[in-house]
Amino acid sequence: MSKSQPNINIIQPTPPRASPFRLLYRGALSLPDSHLLLDGLTFSARLDTTSPGHKLLDNPLALALESMRGRPSLRWIGLTKLSDIYTDETGGITMDVHPSATLSRIYFENTFCLDPSSSSQSGIKVALGDSDGPETTHMVIFARPQGIELQLVVARITPAPLPTAPRLPRPDDPTPRRPPLRFDRSASLGGGTMFAKKRSASTLANLGSGVRLGVESSGSFKVPEMPIARSAKGKEREIIPIEEDVFGEGAVVENKGKRKRTEDWEVESQMEKANKTIIKQSALHAMGIPKTHPEYKDVYGAVYRGVGFAMRAEMKKSAVDLKQVERLVKLHWSMYAPVDARPSKGQSKP
Repeated sequence: MSKSQPNINIIQPTPPRASPFRLLYRGALSLPDSHLLLDGLTFSARLDTTSPGHKLLDNPLALALESMRGRPSLRWIGLTKLSDIYTDETGGITMDVHPSATLSRIYFENTFCLDPSSSSQSGIKVALGDSDGPETTHMVIFARPQGIELQLVVARITPAPLPTAPRLPRPDDPTPRRPPLRFDRSASLGGGTMFAKKRSASTLANLGSGVRLGVESSGSFKVPEMPIARSAKGKEREIIPIEEDVFGEGAVVENKGKRKRTEDWEVESQMEKANKTIIKQSALHAMGIPKTHPEYKDVYGAVYRGVGFAMRAEMKKSAVDLKQVERLVKLHWSMYAPVDARPSKGQSKP
């Protein structure tokens, strides 16, 4: 009979539970001019893989605290106001005090628990290094209410943000120019007469505060002036401005020996327009060919321009004589009429 073999029970080890916190540094704070240490301090960071700020490699303060491992203490600098510094709280780093560290518990309770109103406005500044150079990381420990208790939070002290300086002009930027005190515009009516109008101070005030006026530049970058208007002979043209509404239509023409008002020009333009209408109607009435004729437009244009040129001296001064217009229209028609539209010897002329 064979001996019975012993039963072997294989016990699977329990896997360790993943902790959401990571121990960064465990040690104390060294007070200046004292051999006592505020010991029993533990700094930990909350790990969160979904948030970039809670990753260890993305947290400068967490890496700096881990680099302090092996050092017995960190340097205590003093109390500071939170309103006087800029902090970075990314990473969720907190500090815990061991229950047996009596001196440390008394110090932090006296700092943050005696006057809750002022304790939330100040913190304890700590240096991670032996010097206070620019490469040394500084942090601040302050209290934050969490229910009926206070939580000690650690944040990295960051330098103040630099003021945003105005952008300097670049070579490809357009050259700025001061807006002129007058606006020049050219019109095709009346033979291309130049108009000008002046922008007065009262009308500019009505436009609001958003209007940008030409002011002297205080910096080294000088704004060039607008080019001076010159005539074909190289002489400066004198502009006679008048004050009126910025968006009005009235203006004053250039001074070329005589000063003419806009009202006079409007009367002349209306008179010339009416005389041209009379010539146009007379030319259409005297046309002896249909509109479908291949030379209709050419003959009509020649008659219309020829009569207008013949009466150019009277077009702007007074109303033209209707009989004289009809006589000139018939004369030009007889000159420009096509061969197939001219009357034969036995027919009368149109």
